[in-house]
Amino acid sequence: MKEKSKTERFEMRVSPIFKQLIKKLAEKNQMSPPQYLESLVRREAENSDIKIED
Repeated sequence: MKEKSKTERFEMRVSPIFKQLIKKLAEKNQMSPPQYLESLVRREAENSDIKIED
């Protein structure tokens, strides 16, 4: 049986305006805010040729 991906909680403080922007951009892309932020980080890592082994 394949192991489930382990996740960790990551918290950060942001201004209310930044929080609203994240929510609206996530909605526009039909994602939850955490999914949207993860997709941004993954895309940036790919563009910067940064690799992390699973």
